[in-house]
Amino acid sequence: MLIQSFYEKDGGNVVELKIFNFIDETIKLLEETKPEINDVSEEIEDYLKKHLESMNDGDINLVTRIKSKSSLEEKIIRNNYYKKYKCAEDLLHNLQDLIGIRVECRFIEDEVKIYEKLREVFNERDIDGYYYNSLNKNIRLYLAGEQPQKQKMVLKYIK
Repeated sequence: MLIQSFYEKDGGNVVELKIFNFIDETIKLLEETKPEINDVSEEIEDYLKKHLESMNDGDINLVTRIKSKSSLEEKIIRNNYYKKYKCAEDLLHNLQDLIGIRVECRFIEDEVKIYEKLREVFNERDIDGYYYNSLNKNIRLYLAGEQPQKQKMVLKYIK
């Protein structure tokens, strides 16, 4: 645990706060579903590689990661997710950055080309503002913000 001092006294007994139960439940679920999350991460990476390969002459690299236990724990505390979500399943289902994918390129002008290609591929928009391709409605990108962004583009995977 990040912070071991979040305890309350209840009639002389030390009681663990709700936040720690939620964190433990969420971390346990993350570990239990890691194989499925890895499969989804690979599916997203393969899908993006397929659509970016026509532009790639060795200058584009995709890097994926799954949110670590410590990072997830910090995020739950920082954003008070234990108050917002009823259970760990709800949080993991709605966590936008559970899987992170970074598209790396060598030149700034390539960022614009990559963004334009993603807009070409992800050409349909859902009611939440995420863009997707009708051939794979599970992978959705939030492309409405100013692009290319310096740090991130939000990606969502729908089960």
